[in-house]
Amino acid sequence: MKKTDSLDIDGHALRQLLEIYQKGNVSHAAASLQIKQSTLSYSLERMRQALNDPLFVRSGQKMVATPRMKEIAPIAEGVLQSFVQLGALAPYSPEEDTGVLRLAGNALERDLLFGYLFREMRASAAGIQLQVSGTGSWRDIARRLRDGLIDIAVFPRMLEDCGDIQQRQVLSLPLSVFYDGEVTRPPLNLNEYCARPHARVAHGDVQLSYIDVALEGLGRSRNVVLQTADFDSLPLYMKGTEMLVTLPSALKKGCFRQLDSVPVPFAMPECELAMFWHKRDQRDPRNAYWRNRLLEIANGSQLLN
Repeated sequence: MKKTDSLDIDGHALRQLLEIYQKGNVSHAAASLQIKQSTLSYSLERMRQALNDPLFVRSGQKMVATPRMKEIAPIAEGVLQSFVQLGALAPYSPEEDTGVLRLAGNALERDLLFGYLFREMRASAAGIQLQVSGTGSWRDIARRLRDGLIDIAVFPRMLEDCGDIQQRQVLSLPLSVFYDGEVTRPPLNLNEYCARPHARVAHGDVQLSYIDVALEGLGRSRNVVLQTADFDSLPLYMKGTEMLVTLPSALKKGCFRQLDSVPVPFAMPECELAMFWHKRDQRDPRNAYWRNRLLEIANGSQLLN
């Protein structure tokens, strides 16, 4: 006996087979399906070969199902229902979510976005556990997204194509120069800015920041005397020193509130923050819901006012 190859069977063929089973007549089934009778007859012949059974035999004006077809019918109905469920994304309900949402960001993102998101979760999605980690470098973010270790990351926008990593800009932030006003004064121009000692934040193994890249475009560089892996510790290092650090102005209302600040004394592009996720989650209702919430929070962030 020929062995059935299940790969020869598709959803359309199963639906057509069930229509013949229900109507008991090929022409009536073809009319119901709005296809030609010859097309349905060809499909039936293929299924007979695939399942190694006549499936229907003629009895007068009707097509009578064989015992094998009677066994197949409820199975086929279940398979078609599974196809329907497969094609329909289940709606996401945050209040019923008891999983873990894993975000990656640094002090800036925590101050501007994640804190507000967590308070919202406690009010409307209390079953979720929020896990927040640092980003590391862009390469670290991409690897962790690909490996499924984080769901969403917020980080300075990447200008080049990120391949399987999706990105969307969420904020554009003006920059300020922070300093300890009890010890030093702000730089008045580009020359003073470059000559003064600077602190810098470097994520992971990437040493140059977007500020260094902008200065290179001007044929200049700055005197970096301190480099840290995070924003949080910088105010502790800077207090009582002559160091400058150039960061988004919004941090003045966060962890840099004890330092003085002035606008950057030369033309400098704003810091653009973007949200990153893996393309496999592009249509995932849960991931999309929390991406949208982060966007809405970014649009109304109190730290920007």
